[in-house]
Amino acid sequence: MLVGILGGVGPAAGVLLHQTLLQHTASGGVDQGHLSVCHLSCSADIANRIVFLQAVETEEQEQRQRNGQLLPLQSSGSGSEADRSVVRGVENPAVGMARTFELLRALRTPVVVGVPCVTFHAAPIWREFRRRIETQQPDEEASSSSSKSSVRCINMLDETARLLAQVAPRCCKVGVMATTGTRHTRVFHDLLEPLGYEVLEVSAQTQAELQDTIENPQWGIKSTAPATSPRCVANFKGYARQLVARGAVVLVLGCTEIPFAFGGATTFDGVPLLDPLVALARALIREANPLRLKPLETPPL
Repeated sequence: MLVGILGGVGPAAGVLLHQTLLQHTASGGVDQGHLSVCHLSCSADIANRIVFLQAVETEEQEQRQRNGQLLPLQSSGSGSEADRSVVRGVENPAVGMARTFELLRALRTPVVVGVPCVTFHAAPIWREFRRRIETQQPDEEASSSSSKSSVRCINMLDETARLLAQVAPRCCKVGVMATTGTRHTRVFHDLLEPLGYEVLEVSAQTQAELQDTIENPQWGIKSTAPATSPRCVANFKGYARQLVARGAVVLVLGCTEIPFAFGGATTFDGVPLLDPLVALARALIREANPLRLKPLETPPL
């Protein structure tokens, strides 16, 4: 079975996922022991996730005002009625990613795929992406149905929750560092709170700085990855310390470029770092060939 990486969100995260696949594959020390991987990165064809989610938030707020309701923004578990291809002139990133996915489907081979971006898993984007890739294209031949049914898409968030249960089965307070879009759509709250975890985040003021540390055009991690600037590394370590001081027992690196700032470490000041890319990589290996999955090495709590 082929492993598909739908990258470009951001490009460095796709490269890191590919590297993580190699690290968790029991290859026997030979090239032939690795899985077949197709990594597609079409960044220019995929709309900005944050801008799209801001457009969704604005539209929902205006809708509530028209209805005379003062309710909070819909969480990532809300119904599908808010999902659409374009919102306030901004294309859903799912549309471009679905176009990338069709390049994989054209290979006509069994494939298991993952998207190495947490914000892309926010419900308004992820649900539309799944709807599009699961819909039979009208011009496909009937013989393609077997190929279509062989495509399997892994949800990185579900696998993150699975990995958390393995790494920290007795944990109750989880610190999360993530983009503003992920935070506003309550991606990790909706994922972890039903499982009994308390999600801790930095303050609203600090969140603005955290977002800048991700996307600052001069020194932000998206601009420099896989390299990191000293300012970027110092900031993320500072955010981690704030969350640990508030009682976080595990720290989730809730944006897939953040692991670059920690240099591949699995702990910080004695607290386990949970990387969703590790969760996704291990799931992809498990689904493609479970015999190739290395045992999980977990730091003690």
